[in-house]
Amino acid sequence: MEKLKNIWSLILTEIKKELSEEEFYVWFENLCFLESIGDNIKISAPNLFHKNQIEKRFAKKIKEILTKNGHNDVVIEFTNQTPKTYSGKQESNKTAFSETFSNLNTSKKNTLYKEPVQSIKDRITMYIKKEEGPTNFKNPFLKKKYTFENFIIGPNNKLAYNASLSISKNPGKKYNPCLIYGGVGLGKTHLLQSIGNKTEELHHNLKILYVTAENFLNEFVESIKTHETKQFKKKYRYLDMLLIDDIHDLQKKEGIQEELFHTFNALYEDNKQLVFTCDRSPFELTNFTDRLKSRFTRGLNVDISKPNFELRVAIIEKKAEEDGIKVPKDILNLVAQKVTTNVRDLEAAVTKLKAYIDLDNIEIDIETAEKIIKEIIIYEKETTNEPNSKINIENIKKILLRELKIAHKDIEGHSKKPEITKARHIYAYLLRNFTELSTVEIGKIIGGKTHSTVLYSINKIDRDRNNDKEINNLITELMNKIKKNKPN
Repeated sequence: MEKLKNIWSLILTEIKKELSEEEFYVWFENLCFLESIGDNIKISAPNLFHKNQIEKRFAKKIKEILTKNGHNDVVIEFTNQTPKTYSGKQESNKTAFSETFSNLNTSKKNTLYKEPVQSIKDRITMYIKKEEGPTNFKNPFLKKKYTFENFIIGPNNKLAYNASLSISKNPGKKYNPCLIYGGVGLGKTHLLQSIGNKTEELHHNLKILYVTAENFLNEFVESIKTHETKQFKKKYRYLDMLLIDDIHDLQKKEGIQEELFHTFNALYEDNKQLVFTCDRSPFELTNFTDRLKSRFTRGLNVDISKPNFELRVAIIEKKAEEDGIKVPKDILNLVAQKVTTNVRDLEAAVTKLKAYIDLDNIEIDIETAEKIIKEIIIYEKETTNEPNSKINIENIKKILLRELKIAHKDIEGHSKKPEITKARHIYAYLLRNFTELSTVEIGKIIGGKTHSTVLYSINKIDRDRNNDKEINNLITELMNKIKKNKPN
């Protein structure tokens, strides 16, 4: 048996070289060395769908590896049979997949494969469920580098951060569902991954799955092609927490929207946590079914806006510290002033600074920093599509006052008339959606209101859009007019 286990380890090592990290963990993490009889190796897959996909995708490659290494007589058989003694996470020495590696690392004959195999061993934990029960999938896409501890908090993301942390501590109890929205590179994925990692840390028994909307779609399409939608539904409807990134990628795709709708209902009705990210407010999603959009807005919708100057400085300082470089204060401030788009671009600027220091062995001066910044800004202009970038405050106010027939002095005054109060709520909401202003800055514009008052206004309009069709139509009309009337 030990010889055949080593052969299976060799197969894994060779396959891992040719697959991306994600592909490898999707298809091979949940496999278990079941038994060996003669030259036959029996490998257990968690369900029939997984077994069929492994055979379809990798049988030919496995045969090539066996032939290449002189094991022509060895036969690999995949099954969805599970050990009769199974009770949760696999612990039996006979069936534990980790045992596949135990002798490999101490065998002098196999030192060539020691490091790669150990790497696989360190990161693989086997989960197997009986076919008639739900699939327990150890999520391969949660990256441990994403934590709440290394997420930099500022006024642009504090609400999203606090909500995410609260969800991790009490999944399914408070903010369910939750949708985090905002532009590219602002930290949505970081927070979503952090939710998964922290929940896994605090609640060991929960089944957590993080997946991008694109992967969710691809897996669904594949299950239809192979007539295995039952297994797909089983995988996603028996979770305790489902985290889907970039939900906007499902626009115009009615079939997967229908499936997501039913998956949502199954989990929500069972008090299981759902968290989504999107590049825009759910109200701005197009080619999405109304009933699915209504599900997104049933719980908490929270946005992440662009970082302000102070937060940009903090992000640059942290990245520089991680990369082991010292950035002079004047250069740090210059980068923070010029690179205003998102966290990703700020970190890219620091990476470029480090490259200049490491490769040219020079100290960064203002001239070099400006050159680096220019490269990033040019790239931003070529790749970023921001329809709201030229919309200014005066334009928003002008359209709002005209459409609602409100006087200039009233919108920024202290009148408590219902129609004036309503207009201020809408004004705060529009400023939040069309500008990079913080809630404190918005408060100053609308008559010296506090952060909490502005936040209340924004959240109120969010709720009203979901519950009041007339309000939703009004806001949509205002937003469309603001976009059409932006200066050229």
